[in-house]
Amino acid sequence: MKLTRVILSTCAVASSIVCISAYSVASSEPSVNFTVAKPCSQESAPKPKMEILEPLGPLHAIAEPDILEAFKSRVGAMKASGEYDRRFNQNKDRIARELEHPTPVAGLKKATEIRVWELSASVPETLPESLLRQAQSVPMPHLSRSLLFIDGTDFESLKAAQKLYQSQKDMRVVLVNGAPAEVSEKLNRRVFFDQGGALVRVFEIKAVPALLFNGPEGPSGAEFAPDQLSELLSLMPNP
Repeated sequence: MKLTRVILSTCAVASSIVCISAYSVASSEPSVNFTVAKPCSQESAPKPKMEILEPLGPLHAIAEPDILEAFKSRVGAMKASGEYDRRFNQNKDRIARELEHPTPVAGLKKATEIRVWELSASVPETLPESLLRQAQSVPMPHLSRSLLFIDGTDFESLKAAQKLYQSQKDMRVVLVNGAPAEVSEKLNRRVFFDQGGALVRVFEIKAVPALLFNGPEGPSGAEFAPDQLSELLSLMPNP
């Protein structure tokens, strides 16, 4: 009987020890240590070194005056003397006169007969020979509209322009002489002026009236007398 009690007491103690150990293991939290890695320090790119070179000869201060200061001083002196206003008014009047009555294109005659020629692209003769040959082989593009060159002071030429407008609805009138505002009012249309004769030289116009148009074989030019308008229209394709 005593032996049985001893055995039971021993088992109870052992069971308690096992339970206490199991509880301790279950309730205990493992200690984890985290180590935060520090970012790697990146060395900045080396800056270029500035080297001051020794002068190779004697140094002198700038003797020339500042161009901006000289300009301001000159303008100030002109305003003080009244010369600035005088020149300004002269240029304003000159520009107004040029707009109202541009300088006529020199070297043109009044056409007395029909002369027809094929238009070609103007190529500067200063180009290298290889480029010059290539450029000369480029065909002249079609004109977007007909161009009529006239002397705005010639009454017969103005009448011819009015008649041409009936068949050439999109035609543009280019003056080589006369007042653009006055001619525009007479024709009731917008007109242009070949200032400096640039277009006359490019298209090789020798006399006016002259019409540039798209002919059956390509862009063409025709100089004509005002009374030869019917003959001119026969050369042009039907609109």
